[in-house]
Amino acid sequence: MENKVFLQLNPDEPEPNPDKPWADDALQREECAKRLTQIIEGQTGPLTISVNGSWGTGKTFLLKRWKTQLELDKYKVIYFNAWEDDFLKDPLLSIIGQLFNEIPKDGVFKNIIPVIKENAIQIAKFTANHIPYIKNYPVIIKLTPDWIKNIFKPSAQKELFNEYEILCKSKAELTKSLEKLANNIQEKTEKPLIFIVDELDRCRPTFAIETLERIKHLFHIKNMIFVLGIAKESLEKSIRSVYGCINTFDYLHRFIDFEFNLPMIENKVFFNALWKRFQIQEFIDKELLEIKKYGNEREKKYASNIEHFQLRCYTLLKWHEFTLREIEQCMKLYTIALQSYDGSYIEPIVIIILVVSKIKFPKLYTKYLKNETTPTEIINALISRSKVDEQNVGDENSACIFTATIYWSFEHRYQQDILKLFNSIEKLFLYREQEQYLNTEHFSDILQNPITSDFIKKLCEIYLNSNDDANRLAILGSFNKLHEIWNNYDHRDERPLTIEHFFDIAKKIDLISFNKISNQ
Repeated sequence: MENKVFLQLNPDEPEPNPDKPWADDALQREECAKRLTQIIEGQTGPLTISVNGSWGTGKTFLLKRWKTQLELDKYKVIYFNAWEDDFLKDPLLSIIGQLFNEIPKDGVFKNIIPVIKENAIQIAKFTANHIPYIKNYPVIIKLTPDWIKNIFKPSAQKELFNEYEILCKSKAELTKSLEKLANNIQEKTEKPLIFIVDELDRCRPTFAIETLERIKHLFHIKNMIFVLGIAKESLEKSIRSVYGCINTFDYLHRFIDFEFNLPMIENKVFFNALWKRFQIQEFIDKELLEIKKYGNEREKKYASNIEHFQLRCYTLLKWHEFTLREIEQCMKLYTIALQSYDGSYIEPIVIIILVVSKIKFPKLYTKYLKNETTPTEIINALISRSKVDEQNVGDENSACIFTATIYWSFEHRYQQDILKLFNSIEKLFLYREQEQYLNTEHFSDILQNPITSDFIKKLCEIYLNSNDDANRLAILGSFNKLHEIWNNYDHRDERPLTIEHFFDIAKKIDLISFNKISNQ
């Protein structure tokens, strides 16, 4: 047990390498960072840029590594994760707090930082007292009977306007000090101060809106550039939840000078990045090492299939057009399944079949757990006719996925039909030794079998309708691969994974669910 590899369900995002920030750029975001640097280079005026990207496009990954790269290029950069501070009422304190932490307190900055801090506190105090809430949303004044009654008293009016004068003075002093700060940084580095605000779209709506307002009204400073990491669609929903049905495009352009849209990550790139992040290959390699040391011959046959497992897994996700969010859910479910099974060796592709079914076909999955499905239902859902054509009929990955699907649909009541199906496939090769071409009669046992799926029927149709010898050979090659893999699974009493064990894993996976979040 001391060598056991524990898979993490929510692995931490690795921090950037301080010397080589793009060394782990599995999401291929370095090119985007170079383009962003070209945009800000030489800019002196106030500027606010939004970096827009839906979930899974690597915004935080990009912004953190870009910050490190900019610092290597002698920029002064402040990174602020807004979501971590959205429990606060006023984002101004958070923004100033980040400045206070990042800017040196000595040299030319010694007298500037305390002034910034003092005036920011004065502004925050004023807004805390005079911008309260109705139904949790900010309004200009607090419309309570006592407030309305007291505001018309001369003493109250005088106090209010005195406080307003203090506010204006504090705002002017804050702006002046910020300008001095940014100018000193520009003189020292010959570059603008870069302030990155990340995760703004994840904040509670009022905090996100107030952050935009603060940046616009208090930080519209020469030699200071704000970069906002957002999922625009989510931020627009936050804005509408506060202000109702408004034109969010126009509203956001009050604060943002221009947008930088991150390109979508290819699903395969994202899949490979998660594969590495969840340490799945490390876990599998550990299992293979155990098999090589202690496994029987049958288990060692299974091990030979593992080399192609990652590609087969991705093939299945691609067939069913998994979104980036669903790919991550798939990895998490698969991690849970691998760690929850502690028995005979199970080929990983079989578990992936379960996971894909759970995510993409939840009703069918529930029926399976109630013993209300047939193998044909399961196979047709996972491998439809549309996935089979003359270009992939001999594809080993398709054959492996199909056979694994049969394996998980295997139930005692269909045992004879499944055995007959593979016996019929075996006979094809006997016929082929006796005759050059096979006809409909040779395929009749397969086509008439009650569990023959659309996938198998399509293979038969392609063979019978093709005039191309190469295609016919590819079909037979696919049938041969099905039969070979099935023999490796060993469907007799010595199967390393019994139906009961497999069903137990299916039930454990069924306990896990994910919140419904619309794809962005």
